[in-house]
Amino acid sequence: MIDKITLLIRQEFLDNVDWHLEYFDENNVLINKAELEEKVNTTLLEVSKFYIESILSGEYIKENDFETRLLANEEVINIFLNSNSPFENLQFYEIVFNKLVKSLQLFLTDYSNFFKIIDIHNTHPSLDIVFSSSKNTSRVLFDLNEEVQNSYFNFSRILKLNQLDHFFDESIGYFKNLVELEGSIKNSKHASPFDAAVMLKLSFLKYKWSIRQITTLKALKRTGSSKSYLVDNVLISLQEAPTLSVGNSKIIDWKVYLDNHYDSENLPSYFYRKYDELKLLNLSELTFYQLHFLIKYHKDIKSNYENLSNIVKEIESRESRFTNEKERFLFYKNLNYALNNQFSLLVQIPNSKKEDVEVLRDKIIAFQSRTSNENFFVEVKYLKYKIETLEKLVNGRKALDTEMDIRTYLEEIRSLFTKCESKINWSKNHHNLLYQLEHSESLVPLNSGVNDVYFASSFLLPLSTEQIDSEFQELRTKFNNDFNHLEVLGALTKEFTLIKDLKSNVESSDKKSIETITIYTAVISFIVGTVSGFSFVNTFYKALIFLLIFSSALSFFVLMVFISTRGVDFIKRNKNYFFSACGFLIFLLSILCFFNYCESEVSQKEMNAKYNKKIDSLNNIYDSKMNLLKEQLKHEIYRKPDTLTLKVSPNISNAKSSVRSNKGV
Repeated sequence: MIDKITLLIRQEFLDNVDWHLEYFDENNVLINKAELEEKVNTTLLEVSKFYIESILSGEYIKENDFETRLLANEEVINIFLNSNSPFENLQFYEIVFNKLVKSLQLFLTDYSNFFKIIDIHNTHPSLDIVFSSSKNTSRVLFDLNEEVQNSYFNFSRILKLNQLDHFFDESIGYFKNLVELEGSIKNSKHASPFDAAVMLKLSFLKYKWSIRQITTLKALKRTGSSKSYLVDNVLISLQEAPTLSVGNSKIIDWKVYLDNHYDSENLPSYFYRKYDELKLLNLSELTFYQLHFLIKYHKDIKSNYENLSNIVKEIESRESRFTNEKERFLFYKNLNYALNNQFSLLVQIPNSKKEDVEVLRDKIIAFQSRTSNENFFVEVKYLKYKIETLEKLVNGRKALDTEMDIRTYLEEIRSLFTKCESKINWSKNHHNLLYQLEHSESLVPLNSGVNDVYFASSFLLPLSTEQIDSEFQELRTKFNNDFNHLEVLGALTKEFTLIKDLKSNVESSDKKSIETITIYTAVISFIVGTVSGFSFVNTFYKALIFLLIFSSALSFFVLMVFISTRGVDFIKRNKNYFFSACGFLIFLLSILCFFNYCESEVSQKEMNAKYNKKIDSLNNIYDSKMNLLKEQLKHEIYRKPDTLTLKVSPNISNAKSSVRSNKGV
């Protein structure tokens, strides 16, 4: 569109050197003043139309050489200004110079100033623009007719609207600008063919601003807030869910996505359904809009670090596509957004490796340094990660533990607080849009006035500075309340060491007392046990076996006491000695049992021989007694044949029975 303006000026005024002659007579007197003014007005209306179309279509973003085109536009205006036209005629000079040329300069100056602000914001993110100003040429408007004035006002309103679109924020002043801009359009006496496009963008920006207020209040849990605004005596609460009545399919799609994106906990089914549409596509085929959805899905809806990492790699692989500074700025912003989400998910993973966290953070810091980006997100997430790490260390430490260097942790965390605060302030001025679609994805088709309208902020909500500030201050307060006292503990290292040593000495003394009493108890038990136990022992080897088993049992009892006082580590440190002692005792017990068995066999044989000898002696006595009785019987028979009296001694009978029982009869 800018080229059309340049071409128009060239064709109408520069290439046609004698364009002005038709308005003068032979004496060089201006005779067609009305026609000249009509030509000037027609030219300005045409120029205004081209400028508005250029702004609405986002030509300043699309064309890489847009600044060169603006300079070409400025060049033809300057050539026209310095041309040999009869400016010596005061009326001609007033109409052509004060109306046409200065109006052309006014349009160009305003557009150039707008473009410069956007361009610096995109290509020099580390540069802060405090304010912008240009020559005051607004007095030119008073000399123009009403239609041309209105075309300029439309141009100015659309320029301001696009600037608000680029620098989207959640402030009340921002919303006030939108409302006032909307009012000025509605109150305009002259309708513009671009009003439908302007009102569509205004409505969508107002809707997104209202959604941001609601999400911020919800995040900060300020349900009791009653912020409202008054327009034309109508009180509107910020807590009321806004409505957006549009018929544009792309705007509706963006609306549905942002409603679900910022309230995904309530409507996850939307993401499942949309993911099913994208999961079969190759990542390289996806637009930045689709990649933004997948980042949200794999981070918050169905967390998957590997899939999210693949998306980051895909975005990284596209860097070569972006050749100029404006395109690279958009690419860097989106890659930074993806990396931030990857880091956020990594620190949320339980037991994530410290090395992985540090490596990814270093990568992001190096990337931000290379791209002059001071985004706060990673630093805040890392700060929370370090505080959680410190909290785990403190909760898991032993009482009076002096080995953990608390002061080093506290100094590192305080340094991170300072860095975060600085980066938050930077982000408020430079990072209002955390993600941005390419120009082709940001165009909304429209049939009114202009074919496609460029939405710089697309579906995105502005950065919530109120939420950031509140959460950051809460984090600082919690840290100060929970961990500031640790610095005092760190300063008492010597005192804790002394207390720890005293406690160790007391515990050691108590352990020694218990161990001494145990040893004395074992000795006494050994003496008493052996004295009472020997009453049942009748051999030397049995006595040794009894002593060995009894002393082993007492030793095991003593060992259990030592374990209770010195811990299992006492066994682990001396396990070789314990295994050797146990092996020796088992070996010695085996030998004694063997000798006891042998001794028992010999003793049994001697006893059997002794019993056999006694049995033989009893048999001899029995036989002699029986022989004696027989002799007596014979004498009695011969002496008294009529009487037979046999008396058997009971002792002899019992002895016989005893002999038989010993023989097993």
